[in-house]
Amino acid sequence: MKRVLLYDSQQAVEQLANELINLSFDVFKSTSYEESINKYLKENYDFIIIDLDTFDAPKFLNKILKLNPKQRIINLSNSLELTTKEGCETCIKNYNKKRLLKPYDLRMIYDYLINFDERVCLDYNKDLESRKLSHALSEISEFESFKIKEDELLIFLEEQDKNALTLREFFLIIEILNKYEINYKILEQYSLQILRN
Repeated sequence: MKRVLLYDSQQAVEQLANELINLSFDVFKSTSYEESINKYLKENYDFIIIDLDTFDAPKFLNKILKLNPKQRIINLSNSLELTTKEGCETCIKNYNKKRLLKPYDLRMIYDYLINFDERVCLDYNKDLESRKLSHALSEISEFESFKIKEDELLIFLEEQDKNALTLREFFLIIEILNKYEINYKILEQYSLQILRN
């Protein structure tokens, strides 16, 4: 039977714990930082589920990651804010944690508990796409003839003076977008519209 330490608010911990117990998990409930740390130091757990919106939950998460970076952790959160400043790649490389955004259902948690090693954090692809776009726009901003309207994801020719340099830069911009696997469509007047996935 898999052992789960569940750190959540008083009301939520009871409901989720009962649901996991019904699915044959051995669940240990905790509603405070001190109680959670004490339980963690005394016992081994296959998984830790942490509601990051619970008081002191980020502190508890960071303490666990210092004690055991490879501990399997499922973070529950209302926020898209990353728990690792460096981003998803660093988290995947150094830790063993995943995030589920609220509202979640029990099937999602169960799936992560059963198939943890095969699952990728749901935010990973979103973060990866944002970083690819950021890198591409940074490279494109070096071109003199073209400007970027980031709020519209539009790359356009600043002046309508089309010459050999303009044409060369235009094709280099297309190469950059292709390199980062960014979808786009070519508009009139040497403009490109970046398409969101």
